[in-house]
Amino acid sequence: MVQPTGDIAPGAFVEIRDRENRAMGFGLYNPRSEIALRVIGSSAEPPDLRSLLDIRLREAIALRTEVLRLPERTDAWRVLHSEGDGASGLIVDRYASVLVVEPFSLGWVVHRDLVEAALRAAFPGETLSIVWRADRTAAAREGIQLPPESPASPVDIREGTLTFRIRPGEGHKTGFFLDQRDARAWVGARARGRRVLDAFCYSGGFALSACAGGASSAVGVDLDEEALTLARANARRNGLEATFVHADVFEYLRAPGDPFGLVVLDPSKQAKVREEIPRALRAYHDMAGLAARRIAPGGLLVAASCSGLVEEEAFGAAVREGVRAAGRRLQEIGASGAAPDHPVAGNCPESRYLKVLFARLLPV
Repeated sequence: MVQPTGDIAPGAFVEIRDRENRAMGFGLYNPRSEIALRVIGSSAEPPDLRSLLDIRLREAIALRTEVLRLPERTDAWRVLHSEGDGASGLIVDRYASVLVVEPFSLGWVVHRDLVEAALRAAFPGETLSIVWRADRTAAAREGIQLPPESPASPVDIREGTLTFRIRPGEGHKTGFFLDQRDARAWVGARARGRRVLDAFCYSGGFALSACAGGASSAVGVDLDEEALTLARANARRNGLEATFVHADVFEYLRAPGDPFGLVVLDPSKQAKVREEIPRALRAYHDMAGLAARRIAPGGLLVAASCSGLVEEEAFGAAVREGVRAAGRRLQEIGASGAAPDHPVAGNCPESRYLKVLFARLLPV
C-alpha cells in the first residue's frame, strides 16, 4: 500500500522508499488514481524526472530506429509505449512531423512543459508539432484536464507503399491504428485475387493494404461517417479502388451477399471494465460466426481484440466457438499482438493488450 509522507500534491514526482526507509526509486504520485504510484526510475538512476525521461526516450528511439529500423518503412510509429518503455502512463506517437502525447497519468500533465522539452530534445534538428489528447476514461479516473486546443491540421503519413491522411489526436487511438501495422502487411501479402471485407474499417487501413496487395475487390464497413470520408480520400490518394459502406457490421454480415475470400474483424475496445468482459466475449463469438457464414471455403479470417481485459485464451475460444457454431472448420495459422514498437515490459505482462488471430476456414 502506498503511504505518502507529508502533504504531496497530485501528480508530484516523488522518491520511493520501503518500510525500512531504503531508497527504491522514483515515480509519479496521484492519490485519486487506481494506480496511485507509477514507478519511473530506480534508485540507481538520476533523481530528477527530466533526466529519467531523456534516458527513456533515448532507449525507446534506439529500439525503433536501430533495431526495428522503422523509419525505412514508415514515418508513423509509437515513440514511447508507457510501461513497455519504462514511462508508465505516457504514450507518444509520431505522425510525420507531429507528435501526439496521450497521458494516462496526471503526473505527466502536471509536468507538461518538461515532457515537451524532452521530446524536442530527443529529435534534434527537427521541427515538430506537439499535440496532447486525453482518453476520456483515463481523464475521469486520473483527474486530467487539458486546456482546449485547436484541432491539428491533417497530415499525410506513409506506410510501405501507401499514404494515409490522418487527423493527429482525433478519432480512435491517437489518430491511426499503429499497433496493427504488421497485421495490415499480413493481409496485403495474402489478398491477391481475393474479395476482401474490412469490418470496422475506420480510415481504411486493411482495405487499402488489401487493394495494394492485389485484391480483386475490397469493401470497408464502419458506422463512423467521418472515418469513411477519410477512407475514401485515402483510396483516391493512393489511386486504389475500394468501396466503403456506412453500416452496422453485424447487420451487414447478416445480409445476403457474395462470399469473401478474406475478412478482417477489428472492432473497437469491447470491454473497458471487467463487468463488460462477458458481453465482449459474446460479441466476438457472434461476429466470428456471422463472418464465417460469409467466407468462401478456404477463405481467410483475421480476428482482433484490443480489449486488454479480455485474455488471449478466452478471445480465441470465443472466435473458435463462433466459427464452429456457423458450421465451419477453423485452421489457426498464426497469432500476433501489437507491432513491436508497442513493446511489453517483462514486469508488466498485462500490457499485452492486442490479440490477433489468423485462420483459414474450411467446410466441416
